[in-house]
Amino acid sequence: MNKTYKFFFFTLLVVFSACSSKPRIIMEHIFENNSWNAFNEVEMDTVIIERDKAYRIELTVELEDNFEGNEFSFGFTQSNEDGESKYSFFKIPVRNEKREMIEQKTGDYYVSKIILNKKTFFNSDSRYTFAFESVMGKVNAKGIHKMKLEIIQL
Repeated sequence: MNKTYKFFFFTLLVVFSACSSKPRIIMEHIFENNSWNAFNEVEMDTVIIERDKAYRIELTVELEDNFEGNEFSFGFTQSNEDGESKYSFFKIPVRNEKREMIEQKTGDYYVSKIILNKKTFFNSDSRYTFAFESVMGKVNAKGIHKMKLEIIQL
């Protein structure tokens, strides 16, 4: 991947749930011009402090009306400074057979959510990188506003 052409903004927030003292790490990436160039990998980094705890990893995407595909397809890599790396491929269905968006519009966007890992453990107290690569078949996939990655301690 050509990292010199990465244009992304993300915010790292550690949020504590009002009902529980379990931490939630939230990282966001807002796409420049609401478009994802297939040559640009999206990376989000955080430090996992409590490696012996179980976590759930979720991804939320916000799409616009002009998103052309029937599904939001991406590769997902989770890696750490110690060299551990895991790769997975995901598809989020976003349009039905009539080409209508499956989710109802929330504000300006169609919001879809997927659980990337319902229960995982991190093997190292180190910095982790969560990388996403577009596999949607177009060099510039339009109509993608934001991706939000949440890591929730169980």
